[in-house]
Amino acid sequence: MSSMDPVKLCAQVHLAVSALDPAHNTTTIVNLYRALIMELNKLQASSVHVAPLLSYTHLKMADVLQKHTSNSNLVLEHCNYCIELAMKVQNEPGQDPCLADNCLLASWKSHVVHVQKGNVLTAVEILTNSVSVAQCNPRWFFRLVLRIVSLSCPLAEVASKYKLDSCMDVLVTAEKYADKIRTQYMFLLMRLHRILLLMKQGSTERAESLSDESDALVNQFADTAKNEFHGQHIKVHHLMLNMLAKLSVGKIKSTRGTLKQLQDAIKILTQSNLDGIRSKNPAEQFQWMRSEHMCILAYLITVIHHSCGGSLEKAKKYAEKALMQIEILNSANELNVPQQGSSVESVVHHDQMLLKLHVMIMESVVQCDLVMGQKQLAIKKIAQVVSIGSKIERFFERFGPQIHMLMGLYSMTMNIMDNAEAQFQSVLTTSVNKDLVIFAALNLSVIFLRAGTRPNEAEKILSTVDPKNFPSPSEILKAAAYFLRSLHAFYTNQYMECRTFIRETVKISNNEDISRLTTCSFALLGHVHLMTTSNGKDCCETVCPALKMAEKVPDAHVKLWAAALLGDAVKLPGSSNITLKQNPEVVHETVKQQLLSDFLTSSKLPQHEIIQWVHGPLPEKLKALAKSSSLPTNPQ
Repeated sequence: MSSMDPVKLCAQVHLAVSALDPAHNTTTIVNLYRALIMELNKLQASSVHVAPLLSYTHLKMADVLQKHTSNSNLVLEHCNYCIELAMKVQNEPGQDPCLADNCLLASWKSHVVHVQKGNVLTAVEILTNSVSVAQCNPRWFFRLVLRIVSLSCPLAEVASKYKLDSCMDVLVTAEKYADKIRTQYMFLLMRLHRILLLMKQGSTERAESLSDESDALVNQFADTAKNEFHGQHIKVHHLMLNMLAKLSVGKIKSTRGTLKQLQDAIKILTQSNLDGIRSKNPAEQFQWMRSEHMCILAYLITVIHHSCGGSLEKAKKYAEKALMQIEILNSANELNVPQQGSSVESVVHHDQMLLKLHVMIMESVVQCDLVMGQKQLAIKKIAQVVSIGSKIERFFERFGPQIHMLMGLYSMTMNIMDNAEAQFQSVLTTSVNKDLVIFAALNLSVIFLRAGTRPNEAEKILSTVDPKNFPSPSEILKAAAYFLRSLHAFYTNQYMECRTFIRETVKISNNEDISRLTTCSFALLGHVHLMTTSNGKDCCETVCPALKMAEKVPDAHVKLWAAALLGDAVKLPGSSNITLKQNPEVVHETVKQQLLSDFLTSSKLPQHEIIQWVHGPLPEKLKALAKSSSLPTNPQ
């Protein structure tokens, strides 16, 4: 190429490239761009117009290489050249705005390559560095910020050393920027994402404080927003965060009012057909998630609320509604067909979001099934979770500990204690979720206590979750820790101390209607009475309510325990005046036969073999098993 005016030179080359089919002329196009870049580098010192042209050419070269070659390193090299050109001159006056646009496109392209290569932290750093360049383009600015958030949260889940502080700083900057350009919708969207990140960090009190501080702003915006969808979207988003923040610390009773508000608000949002209505402001063409997905998330929150409170039938009813909604979305092929308003950018990838919601619903239902004594349903659903997870990016890296937790609980109900112990140990060594680690430790202590010969090991692990200096704000887990302390005292014949810990458990569980723990506490207290007195009256008066509550939950194993205690208690002096609605021996035999039948069926299922997976990646033979578990969305 001969030296000439850089603008004309670029025009000629790009015109020549446009006439070529890149799929069949990749080498020719790359050579043309390479020659043009060399020529522009020579002209850069003599012309102010060269920098934007050079950055654009690097960008086009990266585009061709990304689409038509496998040389990702060369793609990154040209993206970096483009970014560096903009960064060098971004604060100089009179710069061509195209330079910033090219930089943002190159940053986006570069971060996509790094994510594909598994270098998520590098991708986040690239986007974070580009936020300052995007100040002149509100749409790009918020696009980068939301992408940083969507990458940072999963990164924090799998990398304990990764902190969300830098992401939090970006959101604070975004709030100020939204306020500066006067977009209340984006200001509140950024604020709500900051609350979500505080919850992720375990800063529940700060999250609740910021949420309470935002109440008036959210309600005012919901009532006055010119874009009705934006108003309802922000309101639902805020109510969901309120619910999740309270549920994460075990506040069941105090969330009832908020749950009713959420259910009313989601009904308005989904029935008004507002999803996808675009704002005329390009900076506001973002949403947290689609209305259909928000509806499913509302169902999930309701499931968690009822399951934590011990209303398992209600939890399963709402889970069925959520799974039915998922099936409708799948049947309508909404994951693949562009929707009206699909140009509105979403914070998350839709099909991945739907799969994750599906997994979280199934996770809650599995725990309900196990408590209700329906082990065969539970193991089928665990296999289905693994099958769904195989379709989700980095699923086993992020959700592996949760699956091991479920398999540990299943193994424990099947009385396969060696496997249950191995599963819980796997959670302890791999999870970065503090509450999940506590839950695994508590269940591991149950295994040690039930063994009868390992009280010291139980004491050692319980010392790591001492309720008097509890490492989590969760009231449910704290109450469970007190109950496990009472169980440890019972197994070591320290009955006075056992009663003390039972009182602490009941105090917390009654405050927030955590009925399952209340039920277990009453049954254990009845067992203490049975062991320490020859009078059956105290035992009957304690165990009868436990049996009644166990039937209401329903908790099959506590029902079996309570019926056995009651059967022994009525044979003791002092129980003759106790009136029983059911014969405890009949109840015990009925529940025992149901559990035995379920046990035998579960142990013969092919899905039962999946509990062999304890450490590392899922073995190939178990992948095939999970894949063959082609169950309906709601297997019964």
